[in-house]
Amino acid sequence: MQNQVNPPSQEELDRVTRITAAILPKHLDAEEVAVGVVMRSWQAGYETSSYTFIKQACLHAIRTWRREHNRAVLLAYIAKPDAPHGGNGAVTTELVERGLSVLDRSERTAVLYRFLLELSNNETANRMRTSPSRVSTLISSSIDKMRKELINGEPDA
Repeated sequence: MQNQVNPPSQEELDRVTRITAAILPKHLDAEEVAVGVVMRSWQAGYETSSYTFIKQACLHAIRTWRREHNRAVLLAYIAKPDAPHGGNGAVTTELVERGLSVLDRSERTAVLYRFLLELSNNETANRMRTSPSRVSTLISSSIDKMRKELINGEPDA
């Protein structure tokens, strides 16, 4: 006979929501993350969610938001107001990938370290074993190349 777990209670949802709200930055939806945590815990056969599980879900939500935010920041550096965007001005993975595709390896590495890993120019230079001024030059020229690709490389509609 299989052990049946009661459906999550409102008290459990409230408890998890309070914890996620304390962990997550204000711009992320704590209640949405909490509902996901409670449902996954229940589906796994647990009546309550462990703090570790809640914390991991919050970290996942933060990382997901940061990836999207960093993509937006990168495109904002590249694009001018009239640059092409996905529907409703959304940043699309395809646009970022298309911009990155015109870069050589060192340019792409510098851009990814700077915008996706959020490293400073000095940290990027240390990882690439080059000077910070070289990193600045690489990033500047890379943004120009990507901008040209996204503005001029757009197929005629």
